[in-house]
Amino acid sequence: ADLGGAYLRGADLRGADLGGAYLRGADLRGAAGVVLLADTDHGYRVYATHRNDEWRICAGCRDFTLAEARAHWGAADYHLPLSGRRIVAVLDWFEHELAEGSIK
Repeated sequence: ADLGGAYLRGADLRGADLGGAYLRGADLRGAAGVVLLADTDHGYRVYATHRNDEWRICAGCRDFTLAEARAHWGAADYHLPLSGRRIVAVLDWFEHELAEGSIK
């Protein structure tokens, strides 16, 4: 789905399958079930979405578990190493906030 620039502020997106959705410029502030994690240098919006009782990490056509996301962007041969390190740092923050109960 092309949701680029969509006004989704405050939307209840719990359970929504946003894997593959284009969200560049979408206003996700206050949306339930989705956490904007980063906008990358190469034009992707990285976000976490909660569905089927788990958090998924999505960017462009990518739809990963947390472990898969970490393996993908943290790979030694990832083609954009600086961007990969930034995304892994955001995943570290996200997992910490989940463990603290700040994100539900």
